[in-house]
Amino acid sequence: MSDILGEKRIELNEETADVRLRASRTGGVNLSSAPAKGITFNTKHGARISKTYKGLTIGLQNANSVVRGRWSVGSNNINLSKSGLSLSNKNALGTFNFIRPRSSSATLAGIQLRGNNGAIIAFTGMLISLVSAVIAFLMVLIPRLLLFLVWFAHTLWSGALVIGSILIFLVIDVPKQLLQKRKSKDRISD
Repeated sequence: MSDILGEKRIELNEETADVRLRASRTGGVNLSSAPAKGITFNTKHGARISKTYKGLTIGLQNANSVVRGRWSVGSNNINLSKSGLSLSNKNALGTFNFIRPRSSSATLAGIQLRGNNGAIIAFTGMLISLVSAVIAFLMVLIPRLLLFLVWFAHTLWSGALVIGSILIFLVIDVPKQLLQKRKSKDRISD
């Protein structure tokens, strides 16, 4: 039994072989069986036939179509249903739903919060995770950027020295050597 902000949940869940008996205060008692993969019989929800491929489930339940998709990218989740698409972020404090923020949830000291309170706490957890990820990224980036800047400055200085040496050679040394050759030719001819 757990108290979730005034909502009492009592649940008995027993599973033996391919048969599951579940009893809860709000959902009542139901019995389910899964004789084969993708086929389920349930006393409350009826028969369901479904096929799942790469996170997308398509099937029939009581002659109604079932479309459901669940995909994860890191701590972000994308959920698809007939009622629409949902994007959420899971973090240490809870799960924040971007499309429907009131569907967010958070857990503090073992107490689950939903709705606006859960959204605020889960959003705070997401911001804390984001800030810590940015700080960790900067802690890696800044030393590498400094090393790159030192290397770049050294390369520029070395290039400037090479260009300066070439200019000095062309502007001062070559004319000086040409003058010395001319003077030596003039001495020989005298």
